[in-house]
Amino acid sequence: MGSSSYGHLHLQALAFCNFIAICISSSFDLRSSPYERLQPSPLAAPRAVPFAPDVITLLALKEALDDPSNPTLSTWNISTPLCAWKGVAWSHEGSFPFNCEWESYTLTYTYATDLGAVATTLALPSAGLNGTLSPVIAQLYELKVLALGGNKLTGSIPGELGNSPSLTVVSLEQNHLTGPIPASIWNLCRNTKLTALLLHGNNLSGPIPEPLGGSGTTCSQLVSLTLANNELSGFIPPFIGNFANLSWLDLSYNKFTYVIPVSFANLKNLSTKLDNGFSVAGNHLMGPIPPFKESFDPRVFEGNSPWLCGPPLPTPCIHSPTTLTTHRHHRGAMNPTAIILLISAVAVCIVLFFYAIYHLTTLSMFKLLLKKMHLLPGSKAVNEEAKFPQGKLVQFYEGGGGALTEETVLKSASELLEETSYGKNYRVWLPSKHMLSLSLFKDDITRDEPEFLQGILRLAVIKHSNLVSLRAYYLSRKNEKLLIYDHVIGKSLADIIHGECTLNWQQRHNLALGIAHGIAHLHLEPSVPLVHANLKSSNIFVDGNCNAVLTGYGLHLLVTPAAVNGIIVDANDEGCIAPELRKSRKISTHIDVFSYGIVLLEILTGRTPGKVSGNDTTVVLQELVKAAIVEERLHDVLDLELLKPSICTPTENGLLEALKLAMSCCAPSPSLRPPISEVVQTLQEIQSKFLTQDPESNRSSCEL
Repeated sequence: MGSSSYGHLHLQALAFCNFIAICISSSFDLRSSPYERLQPSPLAAPRAVPFAPDVITLLALKEALDDPSNPTLSTWNISTPLCAWKGVAWSHEGSFPFNCEWESYTLTYTYATDLGAVATTLALPSAGLNGTLSPVIAQLYELKVLALGGNKLTGSIPGELGNSPSLTVVSLEQNHLTGPIPASIWNLCRNTKLTALLLHGNNLSGPIPEPLGGSGTTCSQLVSLTLANNELSGFIPPFIGNFANLSWLDLSYNKFTYVIPVSFANLKNLSTKLDNGFSVAGNHLMGPIPPFKESFDPRVFEGNSPWLCGPPLPTPCIHSPTTLTTHRHHRGAMNPTAIILLISAVAVCIVLFFYAIYHLTTLSMFKLLLKKMHLLPGSKAVNEEAKFPQGKLVQFYEGGGGALTEETVLKSASELLEETSYGKNYRVWLPSKHMLSLSLFKDDITRDEPEFLQGILRLAVIKHSNLVSLRAYYLSRKNEKLLIYDHVIGKSLADIIHGECTLNWQQRHNLALGIAHGIAHLHLEPSVPLVHANLKSSNIFVDGNCNAVLTGYGLHLLVTPAAVNGIIVDANDEGCIAPELRKSRKISTHIDVFSYGIVLLEILTGRTPGKVSGNDTTVVLQELVKAAIVEERLHDVLDLELLKPSICTPTENGLLEALKLAMSCCAPSPSLRPPISEVVQTLQEIQSKFLTQDPESNRSSCEL
């Protein structure tokens, strides 16, 4: 067990096709008011960006992996043709692989300045690499194969890796990686067609994490999952039994307890070969072995508890759970519950320890990237142009309507949607009829370029169905900054809740849960929690499927403290700001939970918080509800649409529980508010109540 032969077989299947790269770079200037009119004036002359984004990213990776004596990484430099970069396969804009067999490619062309050059494979197995795996790996948007097995990598697996949009093979086996497996790793099953996840032979610890999207994640293309020879603990999660195409599942020689999930019997394609099939040997498992389709060699179950039983083991399953516990007690051993509690406590300590280390590592990686781009004070910049890619649109993913260019974005028909304290928001119609949302910042309110770029890098890797993704950004030579998103077709939650549309309980609950999922992704997914800091019903959009999509998050990373104060003042007027933020201006995840509580109260009551238009009164929504609870007149504050005749009472369908949850989120003290993960769990429990008890809740009554 523990061999990396499977990863090598994957790499042998890779081949390069013929390709001739043509690089046409043009830049356009963003005029002072580009969207005040439909036909902007002719733009300034073009100027090229120094290096391809993937070149910059790989150089940042090199800084984290480099060893002066390592001959492999010495080939990674801007004066070397990209075909000579060892272990990297290149393509032009993701479609045409470089044919590095042609001598002219290898010796003549240096594509470091070809903005269309993208890395599709990073394969350096057993290359003597040291150092850590930098989070910037997620910025290689066309990377399909990551194979760094058999090296000496340390540190933890970056959570950002799960946001990679193209990865199909992740081979990090036989290194010295530590810490927990990030829950985001299962995002690769949604974002890509992940076929192999090879992590065996490391020092990974803690439980196998649940997917952030819930245990329904299927990883339908996953063929190989190897986690053997680590320090993983806790239960083996049943959701792995949903990975129907698994042929190689190796969980051996860890510290897993309890039973082998019954769902494993669903894995019909598991190989019976000892070296590249199924194994749970060397753990602390007990109970009956599931009825697998194939008969496995008994050695794949050896080294577990003596109470692991059933075929192919000779031990029959004659013990009930009570007998097992009693028998263990007489032998002087700890019972399963005590073992689980002890392992959980140890796992929490390990996770917190490595989180602290990883937090520091992540910050240093950003510094290394900025240094490579000559954005840190004291860096040796080649010239002034290298400070920032001015006059050039940088796209993070292609999205609807195809690839973006400065010309299509700046010359397309547009409409001013709103003016905010930090700038203007526009809607733009591309020639393909696809719509974009653009945020143009006011002059002199954005942070200095190094801090601004750090913020952009953090926002660019956020990918979640309940969060609008940053698609591209543009910086003109006049230092005007433009963020570009795909437009959410629908209305804001504020317009729907406080307008003429009526939503039933199921629709409102679905929105509340979607908003919580989006916030949970920001708080729990990145290595350093990302605070929304501007959560309110007007920043939440509802698409045609009644799904919530959050916008406006992370702006505090991009604008000056004075501009952040302006955002806080606006949020205060809308009644959704945490008390501590009004006083100290200290941004934390607690303020998002408070704002979420206000939004949930809006959803449940249909009332508008904050200043009332036309007079000096202010609606403090949580105080209004609190008074109704004390006076036992909750029916006066709940939206009438939710109290229409139903087969369920507000207690039975979870309405009162949701109201209680909203009030706990609005607690004056941050320490009394539940974490967002607990909010999600409570809403999921409520969902199970009303979906089974009230079929009428499926009625749809709101045309968006």
